[in-house]
Amino acid sequence: MILANCSYSNRFQMKAYKPSLRRRYTLEQLSKIGIDLDAMPDGTIDILDFPKWCVERGIPGIEVNNLFLDREDEEYAAALREAVTTAGGQLTCFTIDGNLCHRDAAIRREQIAWTAKMIQFAKALGAPRARVNLGWTRDPDMDRKEGIEWSIEGLKELLPTAKECNMPMLIENHGGPSASADQIIRIIEAVDPEWIGSNPDFGNFPSETRYEELEKAAPYAKNVHAKTRKFNADGDERDIDFPRCFKILRAVGFDGPICIEFEGESDAEEGILKTKALIEKYW
Repeated sequence: MILANCSYSNRFQMKAYKPSLRRRYTLEQLSKIGIDLDAMPDGTIDILDFPKWCVERGIPGIEVNNLFLDREDEEYAAALREAVTTAGGQLTCFTIDGNLCHRDAAIRREQIAWTAKMIQFAKALGAPRARVNLGWTRDPDMDRKEGIEWSIEGLKELLPTAKECNMPMLIENHGGPSASADQIIRIIEAVDPEWIGSNPDFGNFPSETRYEELEKAAPYAKNVHAKTRKFNADGDERDIDFPRCFKILRAVGFDGPICIEFEGESDAEEGILKTKALIEKYW
């Protein structure tokens, strides 16, 4: 097991943090999903300092989200790769936060082209895998129908680039067409299970079906997000049964990275270190 930290855990400390505008939301849509462009605080960590920050805290794995990039060129990828190497860490995954199922066909075409470029960026970065966010149509019924079909079409178009870059693509349970394990599996099986896997996030499945969903997604898992928000007095996640989650992963022989994703409202460093201790306690 490689213990990793997701750059999203430090989102409110990152100098370059910005919500993705690639999905072309209206301001009304942004307000509905809780993103306030003017409320993003100035950060204290540059993404190039992030690997050192993690390694100094006993977290060797680094997962980078494109939301924190200043640029998307090869020179910048080389600089970030060097920062990881110099810190003594290793890249575990690169997240591509796009939208393959936008209702507008022209925008879907743009998103596929941009995602292909980001897969190439991930290769230049030295990442062994890339999480490709499928996005949303913003209509639950459409997500389950057209959204899934558009996601399958988009991933099939991206498959040659992924193979050329030796970059497996992962799908997180992240709403939209990837809201449930069954939908994720349908997409994986329709594209290519050898090159498409799952990236289960402990905190993103509905609480009432969390463990049943994880059991379904786990056999396809290549990377895992151990999400935390609040802790009890014993240091356990208040609402997520980590021992049960880890038992499910062990049952399918999972041996990939387990990535910290702290999403609580308390201090980021405190939450990340509590999550680290929780993983080490039960894994």
